[in-house]
Amino acid sequence: MKSSIDFYISDERAQSILEFALILPVMILFLTIIVEFASLIDTKILLQNAACEGARGIVDVRDNVSYQVQSSISDYNERLNFDKLKINIDIKPTETRRYTHHVQNGYYYVGVQSNYKYCFVKVTLEYDKPIIMPLSKLLFGNVFKLKASFTSQFYIEGYKYGA
Repeated sequence: MKSSIDFYISDERAQSILEFALILPVMILFLTIIVEFASLIDTKILLQNAACEGARGIVDVRDNVSYQVQSSISDYNERLNFDKLKINIDIKPTETRRYTHHVQNGYYYVGVQSNYKYCFVKVTLEYDKPIIMPLSKLLFGNVFKLKASFTSQFYIEGYKYGA
């Protein structure tokens, strides 16, 4: 008669349970990392879109640019905590670009010198993304610092078509 220990040692179910018990922590760790990584990618894409909308939402670089950027990204307040969001706006000096455009003069086209003024505006968003999963907090800390920026050329004045 076999003892009960010999029965469990030779039983394949016990081997499967042991293998599962050994693999389970590793599977939980991988799942935690995947969920956290997906959340970070989602927030990074959200920040990039908000920076793009913030730069394009500027109507006039000479008038309260910070307010214009904040109002243009206000749609993101449901998914971003604005207390953890830092907005930096960098307006480069105005530049003038000269060019030649052609105007029809009878049967001929005549080159006319013209210019326009523009500047580059760079909107940078920095966000402290809180960690979701408790196991990730042990591995990575409480927050990730994410940063996204967008640079746009802003037309100020110059030649207007048909003028």
